[in-house]
Amino acid sequence: SSWRCRFRWFLPLILKPFFFFGSWAMSSSAKKKARVLCSLRGLSSDEVSRLRAEYEASKPYKHVVVREACVNLNLAKVEVLNLKAIFKETDLFKVYQVPEDLRTVSAAPQLASLREALSSLEFRNFVQKVTGCGPLSERIDCSANVYDQGGHLLCHDDVIGSRAVSYILYLVEEDWGPADGGALELYGFREEDGAPKNEPEAKLLPQWNSLLLFQVHDKSFHSIEEVTSRPRLTVSGWFHHHSESGDGENERVQGQGQGQ
Repeated sequence: SSWRCRFRWFLPLILKPFFFFGSWAMSSSAKKKARVLCSLRGLSSDEVSRLRAEYEASKPYKHVVVREACVNLNLAKVEVLNLKAIFKETDLFKVYQVPEDLRTVSAAPQLASLREALSSLEFRNFVQKVTGCGPLSERIDCSANVYDQGGHLLCHDDVIGSRAVSYILYLVEEDWGPADGGALELYGFREEDGAPKNEPEAKLLPQWNSLLLFQVHDKSFHSIEEVTSRPRLTVSGWFHHHSESGDGENERVQGQGQGQ
């Protein structure tokens, strides 16, 4: 694909501190289309009820995937591909990550529209209905990440500060398959000590324009399988529990962390 070719052209930059998702600007036709903004599609009450049932029945812990979650997602992907990202590698993960929350990214109307939709009262109410997580704060964490070939994220539980629900919006190629890797792996836990089991009990393969949700708790163990070929591109983050003292800066800072 053209994106893959561009990405390979940038491989020498791996040795440098910065990486660009893409080198090309929006075409004039894309700029004209930019008047139509990326957003989340509306869900009927029947769809919400079905997603709630799927969430309750899921294992090893509760999660759900919303298919065809957005409208005009390609327009947001164009903007994500032009963001600057930093390569990060630790014992836990290997990933390119945009260092700023997407709310601070300028000149990106599609991403601003997407983030506004995710943080809207309407969508937060949907998340509450499906997951039963209780009242959510107006503040969300929202970042862009790409796991290139060899990228991965080891098992962890996402528990930091006031995090309530994790979400992952996939912007991978439409023909992404098992051979590409990058599945979200979900782990059960050992009854004797509460630690995660050695092997995942479920693997959720990335799918274009799908939105995955799961509630954060001390048994929400998960990892990202090593990516074997094309870049795994996502917009991800966390919804936060509502704080009686208000949505302060401390709550927002606590929520920052490794994206998925």
